[in-house]
Amino acid sequence: MKFIYLLLIISMISCKQNKATDATDETQTTSKESIVQPVEQATITGNVINYEGDKGPINILGFYVQPENTGSVDDRGKFTFQLPPDFNKISSNKFEEYNKSDSAEYELELSNAAELFLPHDSLKTQGLDSQISLAGKFYTFEVAQDNVDDQVLIAPASSPAFIKNEIQAIPQTQTGWLSYYIYTNNPVLIKGEYQQDNLVEDYSTSVFTTNYKYDINLLKGWNLITYSVQEVVKVDNTARPSLVTYTSTSVNNSPVDWIQIK
Repeated sequence: MKFIYLLLIISMISCKQNKATDATDETQTTSKESIVQPVEQATITGNVINYEGDKGPINILGFYVQPENTGSVDDRGKFTFQLPPDFNKISSNKFEEYNKSDSAEYELELSNAAELFLPHDSLKTQGLDSQISLAGKFYTFEVAQDNVDDQVLIAPASSPAFIKNEIQAIPQTQTGWLSYYIYTNNPVLIKGEYQQDNLVEDYSTSVFTTNYKYDINLLKGWNLITYSVQEVVKVDNTARPSLVTYTSTSVNNSPVDWIQIK
């Protein structure tokens, strides 16, 4: 009996060890699978809500340079386009081509992470000298139309008014968000939060406080940045942002529903 009892105890211990090992292996496997991998190229698909433009090619480059059309939108607003590999090189070549042209009015060059995000000294940062290229024009993508005077812009954002305010550097008066795609040649880290006092209006004496939160962890290649005004405060009957966040994620998590900016 003692021998049988001992065998039972050994068997139970063995089962527990096997279960523990299996659980550990499963956790390690899950952990490995959940790690975000760098994205060197991507296909972005979605639908433009209430699209009123014509079908046409989608340009992923910015102002002044020749278009780089990598996809298209149909007349119902359904779209697909590519984010190509080594986008910094593509952008740099286009900039160089423009800079050498007789019509060049500006000297175009790639930005770095410090110039793009202007991080506060109190934030934890790494890789701020990494070169970065933005896809599109001021957070938007241009869709060419049969009539060249009919400009159509589409973007992943909460509303046309929100993205227009950002483009025109007008203070936001309501909550909202916009996302944009950037390519970096090296990883970038910006994390933390800080508060800043701002004047309600230029030459005003009224002040409001904005809390800025950064959770940016860029991998080499393509990344999706989301800028969000999550809370506003009223001062002198004027609404101003009181909580602003910057977050990054994989381009594979791109918003499906986009808007059209007129």
